[in-house]
Amino acid sequence: LAAGGFDKVRANRSSVELIRLNRNGTVQKRKISVDFESGVNEETNPPLRPDDIVVINRSGLTSFTDTVGQVLSPLNSLFGIFDIFRGFSEGFGGDD
Repeated sequence: LAAGGFDKVRANRSSVELIRLNRNGTVQKRKISVDFESGVNEETNPPLRPDDIVVINRSGLTSFTDTVGQVLSPLNSLFGIFDIFRGFSEGFGGDD
């Protein structure tokens, strides 16, 4: 896990999940309390195998700012349209 690292601002290090397909076809899903300082071990920094999936959830702050960004994005587009109309009115003799 240490090879990939974390985005320190966006990642919720306390909520890391490892989804592993076992040789017998079963799937194992477990939460990991990651500790890169302890070196490679099965508990806190397991070595990854082919087809492993690592899920790192977003931090609370990131979830909040992403949601606010999605809500405000349409407003930003709307203001962009107003800027276009303002440019047309200024370009066609608005202040002559």
